[in-house]
Amino acid sequence: MEYPYEQVMMERETQIFMLMPSVEYISMHWHDRLELILVLDGNVRLTVEKDVYDLQALDLVVVNADEIHGVEARGHNRLIIMQIPEKFLESVDPDAAKECFMRFLSAEGDVTSADKIRKRMIEMLILADKNKPFDHIKIHSLCLDILYLLLKGFRTSSNRGCFRKKKNDRSRLNRMIQYIQNHFSYPITLADLAKQEGLSRSYVSRYFRKHMGISFMSYLKGVRLEHALRMLIGSDWSITDIALQSGFSNLTTFHNLFKTTFHKTPHQYRKQARSHQPPKVQQSGGRMYHYEEQVDINVLEKVYAQLANDKD
Repeated sequence: MEYPYEQVMMERETQIFMLMPSVEYISMHWHDRLELILVLDGNVRLTVEKDVYDLQALDLVVVNADEIHGVEARGHNRLIIMQIPEKFLESVDPDAAKECFMRFLSAEGDVTSADKIRKRMIEMLILADKNKPFDHIKIHSLCLDILYLLLKGFRTSSNRGCFRKKKNDRSRLNRMIQYIQNHFSYPITLADLAKQEGLSRSYVSRYFRKHMGISFMSYLKGVRLEHALRMLIGSDWSITDIALQSGFSNLTTFHNLFKTTFHKTPHQYRKQARSHQPPKVQQSGGRMYHYEEQVDINVLEKVYAQLANDKD
């Protein structure tokens, strides 16, 4: 499925997605890529399936393919996010794409290997930013080294397994999610989604919760909130107009959900955000996402220096 921040890191073999964002809020979603998240500074809350992780600087997390996950900021943050498609894993080794990895590498497995993975991710991003001739070869090598370290030191035991969505389920979920993404600004209901799929309302309700980990309404609220957040920062619209444009039936509903999620009112959030940085809206495919995306070499080198005791 579509992901809020995607930047092609390497095209010559298989697309690897990697960037250095500062995120605010990413609603629960899933995709068929292996994802690594490294916190460079600040704090974020990561929800994966039913588990919640409050992450801080140097924490390293793996989100396996098809795992439902979302991100909320806990103040300013800067991350490295790396996504590796199944096709890349299969091209390396057919068995690699079937593996499931430990999630919180900061607390599990080999500490030295985890530090090596952190360094490789930083090196890849620095090389990609410089974009010199033949650097893609080194980037490819570093990516393979990361996979090697994961496979050697962070696979889960075979009896724990790894949930993977079947092809038919992926197709159906993609249709459902796309329908919600295209119509969230309208008063859509579970019955509308069921009609779209030619299924009963009760079946779609159970199916959605089973495969997405949350109810249809919770997911819809998250998508609407995500859109409203971008509009708060990236437009001069009134808060009432933003609430209605984002699909909320009234200002009170939007206000209550926003305050519950971010512990401040929409007005307070907008004022605080604009005092720190100018509005910046990234638009892709008709959808808007707000995030600060800039490769800061100074930050990368500082974190890399903290890992300098890792002797390769």
